[in-house]
This record gives sequence, C-alpha cells and structure tokens, in this order.
Amino acid sequence: MRLCFGSFAKTVKKSLKPPKTNVRVVELLFGLVTDNLTIKNKMGQDYVVGDSFASNLLNCKRQIPKTISAASYNPEIISAADSFFEDVVLPEIEPSFFNDLIYGIRNLINGDPELSDRQRKDFLQIADKEHIAAFLAQVYLYVLKKDNKSSILDEAAKYDSQIKQALEDMDQLEQLLKSYPPPSTTSPPDTLSEDELEYVHALLDVYAEELGMDKQISIEDLDQYPDYKKDLCQHRKNYYAAEAIREGTKDCFGDYEENHFSALKEEIYDHIYSTYKKHFPSSMDRLIEVMERAALSPIERCRLLSKLNWISSREKKGVCHFLVKDGEISWTEK
Repeated sequence: MRLCFGSFAKTVKKSLKPPKTNVRVVELLFGLVTDNLTIKNKMGQDYVVGDSFASNLLNCKRQIPKTISAASYNPEIISAADSFFEDVVLPEIEPSFFNDLIYGIRNLINGDPELSDRQRKDFLQIADKEHIAAFLAQVYLYVLKKDNKSSILDEAAKYDSQIKQALEDMDQLEQLLKSYPPPSTTSPPDTLSEDELEYVHALLDVYAEELGMDKQISIEDLDQYPDYKKDLCQHRKNYYAAEAIREGTKDCFGDYEENHFSALKEEIYDHIYSTYKKHFPSSMDRLIEVMERAALSPIERCRLLSKLNWISSREKKGVCHFLVKDGEISWTEK
C-alpha cells in the first residue's frame, strides 16, 4: 500500500471514536490548514467537505486541493502541526487504538517503495506512543505533498495484493474451522426444563386441537396418545439440537454468540414467513408445513455457522421453537 493522504486518512479513520465517516476524518485532518489559514475553494467560497469529495480522497481517486497541499510548506502550518495533532486529533482517537494506529501507519511507511530510506528511518524513529503526535504530524505533512491519485498500475497491484490476502485468509479460516468439531447434542431430559415450557405448551395446544379438546392437555395426558407423545419427543430433540448450536457458538465466538444465533433465527424466520402466513385447515398442518420449509432454509447470512457445517435440518427445525419462545410465530390461531 502506497503512503499518501488517502491511505493515511483511512488508517486514522479506523481508530476514530464514532461516528467514523469519511467527511469527519477529512475535516479533522484538513483542520490543520483550515484552522490556521484562510482557505477558499475555486469559487472563492469557504471550504466545505462533501461526501463524494471525502470518499474520492480516501479511495485515492482525486488529488488533494492545491491550496491544502501547498499549505504543507507554510512555516506557520509546519510549526503548528505537532500541537494540532496533540490537542485536536488525538482526543478524537479511541485511546485503546493508539497502538493499532501507529502499527497501521508504520505498515504504510514500510510498504511504500517510493519512500527514501532516509525518510523512512526518520519516521520510524518516532513511531511510538511517546511521540505519537509528532509522528502523525510529520507523516501527515509528508502525505499532503504526495500525489494522492492512484495510477492504473497502482490499482492493479492493490487488487492483486487484496486477492492474494483474501485467499490466504480463506485458507487460514478453513484450517481454523476444522479445529471446531460440531457441539454434542444433549438428549432431552425426562423432566421439562423451565426454558422449554413455552414452546412445549404451544405444541400441546396443537395436539389438543387435533383431539377436539377445548382445554390444553398435559404431558402426562400424552401417555394415552402415543403418536403425539412420539411427536413431542421428536420436537424436543430438534429443540435441543438447536440449543447445542447456541451453546456451541460460545466456544467459537465468545461474547458474540448471540449475534450469530440471532442471525440464524432471522434467516430461518425470513425463509418460513410466507409459508407461516398461509391459511391452514388446522394448526397441525401449519406446524408440519412450516417445519418442512424450515428444513430447506439456506444458511448464508451467518457465514461462520455455514462454514462450520454444524446446521442440519434438525437444528433448523429446532430454531422454530426458539421463534415460538420469542413470540415471532405461533402454531395455533388465538
């Protein structure tokens, strides 16, 4: 990656406190000049940074305005640079990202073949937290003087590098995923857990409707109806299969497991919705067709779970019971 205003600004943007917008980072960096000098655009108006302008700058698709670039030679701007980064820029950076910011700028410096050895050495000598303001200021003054618009060859090299890195990342991901075996599914216990009551009662309502009963039946009542008892047992297995996925993601994703399981639930819900909303002769018909539809749901939105290859039709059906618990779907019309 070539060291220029766009690559420098993108690296700073990653470490900014929210909101992290292109306009904000350009306005922040241009502030060294616009706060100290009277800068006008070609029309003689005050300088305004727009979305398209900022995006093109960060993506190296346009040059830095000449008035901004020329100001990097101004003694007043040069003398104000260190204090500007210390007093204005650094307070906008997330402190926990200081090391990441230094590391990112160092990589740009080390990866730029156009940079002289002397200039590279001068930059790297102050590339640490103790001198972070001076480090950023000196590199920034340098990039203001640089050509910011990538050539066709630069773009081709960048995409070649990105493709190479993506392939390497994919290989590493495949190796990592192989180290995570599918979670073991726990057999449903004889006694219902507190977490099961809601979806099981929903199933009992379906059985009661099938049996023509006005009141809900209990699990004990199912001893008289072995087919429904067997059906409930199968649904509980599906539920525990899905629960094993929810628990298993904790080992892989830590604090983010709920995000992945929520994405799985959302994807199943989107896929079954049109089937669920149909009119059915009975609640049992709705239950059966929705479950059949769920079993066919693709797992694409939650890419890591799809790559892990943990999800079969059993887990997808089990997710429907979580949707019942969430109040997203109901088997009976109440």
